[in-house]
Amino acid sequence: MSHLPLHIRIIQIVVKSVIGLISLGLFYFLLCLILPLMTINNDRLIRTTGILMYVGGDGMHTDIIVPTKNEICNWTDYAKNEDFGGELDKAQFVSFGFAEKDFYLQNHSWQVMNYGTTIKSGLGLGSGIMHVGVEGEYPFKRRFCRKIYLSKEQYSKLVSFIKSSFKQNDGNKLLALSIVSFRGAERIYDSSKSFNLLHTCNTWTNDCLKTISFKTGKWTALEQGIRDQFIY
Repeated sequence: MSHLPLHIRIIQIVVKSVIGLISLGLFYFLLCLILPLMTINNDRLIRTTGILMYVGGDGMHTDIIVPTKNEICNWTDYAKNEDFGGELDKAQFVSFGFAEKDFYLQNHSWQVMNYGTTIKSGLGLGSGIMHVGVEGEYPFKRRFCRKIYLSKEQYSKLVSFIKSSFKQNDGNKLLALSIVSFRGAERIYDSSKSFNLLHTCNTWTNDCLKTISFKTGKWTALEQGIRDQFIY
């Protein structure tokens, strides 16, 4: 091979690299299909009493939606009400989601995407953020929304997991970035977790479901892996 012309060797390297990338992409896609089918926990939490929470999605991205305040947690103690134009204290529910900062802020819809930030976030070169939104009434303007009733113990575990996903100051207040989301009454916060191909927005939601012992997949990067768990 060393005796081949330089341009032929370059072409061979490029072809091998492309084949390698395609193979990795196919392997990742297979993981996205198979691992959600390998479930953990046995309880789908099909109950009609307890602390009500929701899992919502827009077709690609999922959020966790919980009460703004109850006897276990008052989120206005951690997020500043004024950051939400005074609406947080009035809202019945608040949503939490994980994302990559540049991807989340620059891609205003799934139909018009900035592919540079998409590739960067997928490779894990971006910054993880948490977005917090004030919610109205069910189904919260989501394409997909399912309810779950939790025990106090389960909700306490969920609250602890959500809090651990934020970078916090010494006063335990969430650190809002000086960025206003285009998604309405919502604020962006630094996350303590990294965003990459193995830890996406839907992976974070799946980890929330694991925390409350909901029957869910071992891992998922796609919304479908979350949504399919709610087909009773």
